[in-house]
Amino acid sequence: MDTGAMSPLMIGAGLFVLGVVMFTQEHKKKKRCNKRVNAVCCDVIAETNVTKGIGSVRGVKQYVPVYEIEMEEESVQVKGQIGRPYADDYTKGKRVVLCCNPDNYRDFYVPDEDFYKNGRIALLFTTGIACMALGIFLFFIS
Repeated sequence: MDTGAMSPLMIGAGLFVLGVVMFTQEHKKKKRCNKRVNAVCCDVIAETNVTKGIGSVRGVKQYVPVYEIEMEEESVQVKGQIGRPYADDYTKGKRVVLCCNPDNYRDFYVPDEDFYKNGRIALLFTTGIACMALGIFLFFIS
């Protein structure tokens, strides 16, 4: 097989498998986190992820919500799992529903954020399939 066709096939297969793994993890989390609790966004934290390239350092700022939940007469703060590029995406005082693991309240997901997670997973699937299709196409034309 031509190496020009092999590279997109391997990259596509890797992205597709990564999408399957992420989908499986999300499905397991939704089964595990079955207790719905009301929460309030009490703070928004600015985080900077630093990526180092060749001769440069780049920081990407994202904003992550902190939720306050009432668990068995105890008030607990937990940090959100998805950051967004704009602080306006989160509003202090906004009420949301979290789905928590009854055995570990720090294991949770926000049903309102399913769109973002599912979008990322779908992007991996479709990019993987497109790369594999490109590899097959290159194989047959070479």
